[in-house]
Amino acid sequence: MAKRQAGKPKATAAGIDIWCAHEAIIPIIDLKPHPANPNEHPARQISKLAKNISELGWRNPITISKLSGYIIRGHARYQAAQILKLKSVPVDFQDYIDQGEELADMIADNRIPELSVMNPDKIAQIVENLTDDIDFDLELTGYDATEIADMRLNLEQAPEISLEKIEVKAPPKTAWVLIACPMAKFGQIAELIEQIAEMPDVITETVLNDDEPRKQKK
Repeated sequence: MAKRQAGKPKATAAGIDIWCAHEAIIPIIDLKPHPANPNEHPARQISKLAKNISELGWRNPITISKLSGYIIRGHARYQAAQILKLKSVPVDFQDYIDQGEELADMIADNRIPELSVMNPDKIAQIVENLTDDIDFDLELTGYDATEIADMRLNLEQAPEISLEKIEVKAPPKTAWVLIACPMAKFGQIAELIEQIAEMPDVITETVLNDDEPRKQKK
């Protein structure tokens, strides 16, 4: 499959187009992985990333700390570059106040993206749309052929969704607010109770321990 071209890359390193912003292109032998890096990248991930870099070019540089000289972001990209036997890579250099800030950024670079949730229906639809382009390798999405086939099958078997009009009745004019709390905590919400009591057509009822409820009606 011929390489696709979209404009002019910012630079080229070891035959790989660089599309991302970067400060320099340095020999890969000068890079130093951070010895405290807790992120372990399985071979399957590195293989996929190496393929992406080879086909799509560099979309993110490798970040190096000016404080320690170690890699902070891009350990996986560094390993992928090694798999591709690249001689040089794009990097940027960043300042950190201290080691704590440096380590926090290194961990967060992987941890925060893990908190996202992929919508399988949207992914399946995107994959389906990409199949119209016969020159596009769908595995560049990070999904392998089996996963893509399963998503397309699920999309084809998805039931149709119908919408029905629902009439919503207006809320009643009188609302009840029940607040139950021990006597010791009552002072903390007294102001809120007063605000509710001032509202029109509202009955407030407060229960203090086992006392009888006290009602106030506007």
